[in-house]
Amino acid sequence: MARKTFICLALILATKYQYSFVPEEYEEPPRLRKSPLSLSDLAVAAIWKHSLGWGEFRDDLGAVNVAKLRAAHAFYEVQPPTRSRSKRYSPTDVKEKIYLGTGTIVVCPPNLVDQWKREINIHVEENALKVIAMLSPNSRPVANDIRHLYL
Repeated sequence: MARKTFICLALILATKYQYSFVPEEYEEPPRLRKSPLSLSDLAVAAIWKHSLGWGEFRDDLGAVNVAKLRAAHAFYEVQPPTRSRSKRYSPTDVKEKIYLGTGTIVVCPPNLVDQWKREINIHVEENALKVIAMLSPNSRPVANDIRHLYL
């Protein structure tokens, strides 16, 4: 195996629980709450606000806190690109949710996809990574279909 591929796999494994951040221009100002939150709810809010990787501590957090983290999955909303010139479609009415994730995208030529899969199977422990290979633009998975893989 080429050293570059090995280094890439090591980096992917080392960062697999690190979440992406909400871009500054989409950050929302803090909201005033009518009643105080529990310590558990404050921890969940802080984890998502600061994009802290909690997946590797899943077993230590307890089922209740993991459920809270999954239910509060952080996202931000963006205006989708204009798709229609029709008067019936108002782009200000619809916003797209972008969920923070931990996934890593490896882009390679189609002839190397099988090699990457083979190298992952050889050098990475079973179930350490979840791999989805997309060989064409039409094979793109729907976010809601794969979201559970990364929580």
